[in-house]
Amino acid sequence: NGSITVKKGTTGVNLIFDNLSLTSTKTAPLTINKDGAEVKLRLEGTNTLIDNENPENEFSTDPVVLDLFEASAIKIKSKSSLTISGNGTLNVESINKNAIKGGKQATIQINSGTINIISTKNGLSCDHKIIINGGTINISALSEGIKLEPDADDAVSAAELTINGGTINAGTPLNKIGDDGIQAIGNIYINGKANINVYAENDAIQTKSNFYMTDGTLNLY
Repeated sequence: NGSITVKKGTTGVNLIFDNLSLTSTKTAPLTINKDGAEVKLRLEGTNTLIDNENPENEFSTDPVVLDLFEASAIKIKSKSSLTISGNGTLNVESINKNAIKGGKQATIQINSGTINIISTKNGLSCDHKIIINGGTINISALSEGIKLEPDADDAVSAAELTINGGTINAGTPLNKIGDDGIQAIGNIYINGKANINVYAENDAIQTKSNFYMTDGTLNLY
């Protein structure tokens, strides 16, 4: 029962997860604080992060409890970034909102590795940008599988998804994504030889801007 926090504005941070199991009941197991913090995460072996916070803490009157509550297994705060690579596996599970969540002007980039996501709300979510260059991403979520949608008062985040490669499985035939498989307010770009499979109860892919696909395989169910 513990957590890792990267201080705000800290750059050049390299984390190596090598068969790590981390569960937190008070905050996100991994938090990257705001103001341009930059983290590169390398995966070795099989790693598991579980957000096991009490959902009632979101409505607590205790300011300390509210300050710790992140409602995610991995939280990347405003203007900061997380880049994931390596040959290992990362299992990410959240009982609250989003398994992986990026805030205002935050960027999440996945270059390699196997990432298994289970969430009671959204699987992989970010207000600004998600870039997938490779790896295998398997998502089980009760709401959206991949979601890019900034808050109403956020007029600067792009809400943009770029997929340059890798394999993405949003849902399965027996366990569909509860709402939209992939949802983005901004543009969706599929540029590389990606293999994308989406099983969703609602829209397989939804965007309120433009959808561009120049290569790859897209299977929608």
